[in-house]
Amino acid sequence: MLHADLYRENVPFTLDGQPVLLDPLPMTGDAAFDWAFWTIYYQVEGGTAYRLRRASRTSGIPVDDILPWCLLLSTDGLLYYEETGDPRLLQMMAVLDALLKIAATR
Repeated sequence: MLHADLYRENVPFTLDGQPVLLDPLPMTGDAAFDWAFWTIYYQVEGGTAYRLRRASRTSGIPVDDILPWCLLLSTDGLLYYEETGDPRLLQMMAVLDALLKIAATR
């Protein structure tokens, strides 16, 4: 999946009926958001602080620019997981806790 707005025209199917998710409309946005999304959702079950540092090193974007997006995305994820009864709720709580500890030291 390249983008999350799953309008009907963005969901073609393979010959065997599997969805192929894409968004043909190129968009430009804050690279810090993309790195924050990777930091949070690449592996929700742990390693958030490590991925945040790695995202900063790899991208050259300061942690202080990625961290606010991480906090926003993890809060949004936490609320969504709570609302939908997603079993990853406790994992996202741990992610947010780790991020808040990082934020408190900056």
